Amino acid sequence: MKASRSLLQFYQRQNIFLSKSNEIKHFYHRRYYSSFLTSREIMEYKSPSEIKSPYKHLEIKNVSVIDFIWKRLDKFPDKIAIECGLSGRKYTFAEIKHLSQKFAIHLANTGYYTGQTIALITENCPEYPIILYGCLEAGLTVTLVSYLYGPAEVSHQLKNSDAVCVITSFEKLHTVQKAINETHSQNKKDIKIIVLDINNIHLAPITVGRFSEFIYESHNLSLLKNDIDTNNIALLPYSSGTTGLPKGVRLTHRNIVSNLQQFLQISPIKETTEDHQDVIPLVLPLYHMYGLSIMNKSFCRGSKIVTLPKFDPKSFLNTLKSHKCSILFLVPPIIIFLGGNETTSEHLQHVHTILSAAAPVGPKDLEKCLVKIPKENNASYIQAYGLTEATACLTCTDKSSNLSSSGPPVPNTFIKVISVENGNILGPYKDGEICSKGPQVSW
Repeated sequence: MKASRSLLQFYQRQNIFLSKSNEIKHFYHRRYYSSFLTSREIMEYKSPSEIKSPYKHLEIKNVSVIDFIWKRLDKFPDKIAIECGLSGRKYTFAEIKHLSQKFAIHLANTGYYTGQTIALITENCPEYPIILYGCLEAGLTVTLVSYLYGPAEVSHQLKNSDAVCVITSFEKLHTVQKAINETHSQNKKDIKIIVLDINNIHLAPITVGRFSEFIYESHNLSLLKNDIDTNNIALLPYSSGTTGLPKGVRLTHRNIVSNLQQFLQISPIKETTEDHQDVIPLVLPLYHMYGLSIMNKSFCRGSKIVTLPKFDPKSFLNTLKSHKCSILFLVPPIIIFLGGNETTSEHLQHVHTILSAAAPVGPKDLEKCLVKIPKENNASYIQAYGLTEATACLTCTDKSSNLSSSGPPVPNTFIKVISVENGNILGPYKDGEICSKGPQVSW
């Protein structure tokens, strides 16, 4: 509780925009210390203390996540979209789209249908977007499972999400099989397995599906359907583990598209051209909404992503240097590491933007990192605040010189802080609960 309180106090003391407008009459309220999302209430209010986004209002597109992303990927078909920082295995944007669609057709031909849930449990790898987008293209829901989970935790999420299939890496296969056996002993439900066998083609047992076979089969892509309801659940990440077992957060296609549009309006990432492509190292886990949102948003700009399966100081620094990384999406512990003795200006030579989220970072720790970036880069620091239930982002700074600010709400987003005792709306420098409303917020 103390840690959560500190974050609330930190947020309360930011340079936020306070609106004097009385336009909004309802707020969708989530209690941060409650057991689950259903505790969000609708509250009637009329107050000058709401925090309203200063950005231009967006018209949210009524399209699926896949349609939104494909339209942007088509601008840069031959550019490298994603590459493994260890093996060098990589795919272009055209290959990502083509293989995703082939995988979608295989899933449909196998009998999977809209409304069913597929569990995805693997480390960061170049095949992650192919699997994710293929499932979404097929109209399925994807539940993101932590790669660090043991059999009991995986079993809980499989049962709770009602998953019908698990897509996993060869290294995690034994854990998944134990979890499925435990799940089957309780509900007698058969759950299939697809193994991501790109690096272990000859090791996957014949009792499981092999991803490599599915994406290289011959398929008629004209069979793909484009009738996904934007209110369908696209992702089912699990969150709120500090209040008991993790609980599913239902993110619709509309939630995710809304957040992508919000980001693109205020994005620090320039769109890829013939002469320019930002490079982004992705060491934050893709099973977490922060990491996954980096991938989706980077793809929409045509940026190149370099995946790392986990944070290892040596491989991370080698990636920064060898791939000439230009934008860093980080968390405070990695910023502190970059400010240490192992990091030199040579590692950060091409960096022009750093974005931090997940927790506050001390100004002194941040300055130790920023001072290593060449002055001629005119580097920007951006800090964001959000949560899984808000598709990862509620507020974001705009190249602010105030290193302790988490910025105003992103477009179409409203925030207020209320008293935990009586629900009254509070002004600046008061401790309370953060309540948010926006098209990216899960229902």
